[in-house]
Amino acid sequence: YSPSWAREAATRGLLNLRTTPDAAPHLLADKNIRLFAAHNVLSETELRARHEIMLETYCRTVRIEALTMLDMIMKDILPAVSSFSARLSQNAAAKAAVCSDSDCSYETAVLTQLSRLTGEVFRNAAALNRAVTHSGELSSTEDAAAHARDTILPLMTALRTSVDEME
Repeated sequence: YSPSWAREAATRGLLNLRTTPDAAPHLLADKNIRLFAAHNVLSETELRARHEIMLETYCRTVRIEALTMLDMIMKDILPAVSSFSARLSQNAAAKAAVCSDSDCSYETAVLTQLSRLTGEVFRNAAALNRAVTHSGELSSTEDAAAHARDTILPLMTALRTSVDEME
């Protein structure tokens, strides 16, 4: 996605539909239904089925990505950061034990930052888990796709940002 493309599209009066839930409803516009039917490409029923399949595929893909991210965070990233933090605090404690006026500002600063980020990642992972669970409870595919776009993907972005900062 490029902001310059978005500006160019706007100046030409073109739509800039960035996600499947944004674009899929346009498939069912009357003019598109008439166009496909007039050329015997797809009937209205077939277009509606394709629309449904597009949204289901989008929801399934986002769900798989979210569950994979949660698995990586809970089984790999948080345990690794916790282990590193423990070693760092042991090193700081050992330095202080050997020399009471040791400068442990590095260890303290890194531990403080990692502690904040670990809590942030843990809370956002819990929120993402709730959002993924909630998506399975939604009755319509349109609602589930909008939920994936508006709730799940932003939570995934927040998690990615925090984990990148941890690195």
